[in-house]
Amino acid sequence: FIWNAADLPNNIYYGANFINYIGHIEHPIVMVRPVNGQYYDSFILDQYFSVVIDGAAAADEVTLAAIAAINRLPENLTLADKHLVVAAREAYNRISTMEQRALVSNYDILEQAEKRIADLEFLEMQNNQPEPPVEAPLAAIPFQFPLYAKILVAIAATLVLIRVVIAAVNLTRKQKKKADDAPELDAETQEKTENDSEDA
Repeated sequence: FIWNAADLPNNIYYGANFINYIGHIEHPIVMVRPVNGQYYDSFILDQYFSVVIDGAAAADEVTLAAIAAINRLPENLTLADKHLVVAAREAYNRISTMEQRALVSNYDILEQAEKRIADLEFLEMQNNQPEPPVEAPLAAIPFQFPLYAKILVAIAATLVLIRVVIAAVNLTRKQKKKADDAPELDAETQEKTENDSEDA
């Protein structure tokens, strides 16, 4: 059976080695096969392996496709390679079990590639932002008082004017009173002077 598997020399070599190294062993041979392995239940293997133990899972076709997609990512990524990173992520997301995902030994390369693409997109967005408009200097902008400020200024000016008028009226009254009191003083002083003269 094994000799007729194909007409390739490596199959003959494999068959000869299998017979030489395993075919003549009389003691029981233990085979540890992947728990998800296929084609291990053949007649030939049953003849030589008396004990079969399920070992760890082997990478299935979906997992191998994801590993290959990640391996295709270039070392120096640019934004032009984003489609490759997206394809690798989609291939990884198609793996249905955590057990199979754990077999993707190059997953860290995918994570680094995604971070690199995100950084490149951010830099491109920063570079493509329009320049902010140049603002005119403050001196060139005419200042406009709001309406409430104008009203407050008018009230303050009116109050100052009222105080000035009141001060002016009070000053005028004081000066008038002094002027009115001054002749009486003069009359009293004159009268006193006349009295002093008569006494002398």
